Amino acid sequence: MSLIYKLLEKTGLYVATASNVTPGQKPPAEILITTTKVVSIKELCGAPTDVIAGPKGFQATPEDVYAAAKIKPPDRGMTVEKFRELAAKPLYKDMSPQNRQKALLAELATAGVPSEEVVADAVRKDQALDSYERFLVNRLAQSKKEFAATRSKLEADIVALAGVEKKLELDFEAWKKTKQAREKELAEALAPLTSESRISLS
Repeated sequence: MSLIYKLLEKTGLYVATASNVTPGQKPPAEILITTTKVVSIKELCGAPTDVIAGPKGFQATPEDVYAAAKIKPPDRGMTVEKFRELAAKPLYKDMSPQNRQKALLAELATAGVPSEEVVADAVRKDQALDSYERFLVNRLAQSKKEFAATRSKLEADIVALAGVEKKLELDFEAWKKTKQAREKELAEALAPLTSESRISLS
């Protein structure tokens, strides 16, 4: 019911009494009933928290993941990305797979780069991406559980709010009857003094 009480306090319709304050909760100062205002769920729940942690959550680029995994460039600087650019050159495009492989291996050999370095770089980056994916999957599952719990709480508060709304309506009707009874008394009190009705009976 905490969200309900906060909502009623913010609308200016709720004044804390000993009967409607949660045990252990300090009753707030009396709230003057003036005007009402719209209050969003976001305001009631407070500042939002990050849904997904990590370098940049779902916005993390592969390069962000590599940096977070502290993957260093190969000793000779031939990363898998550079090798991919090399292999995409028109010179090798129309070659048969066998000739293309031989030509690229010869290119690496000329540069003094073992093919194993390129393979190892690619494997390390793939493992980093897989690891970060597992992290996101676990974090997403955790977030869904948290959202489900929050949703259940909000749904319970919505039901409770409907009950509070009904009680407010009944309380208003009871107050209105008291007002009408007092107005009748005032009118009866003035009856011997004036024939003109000076009291509104509504």
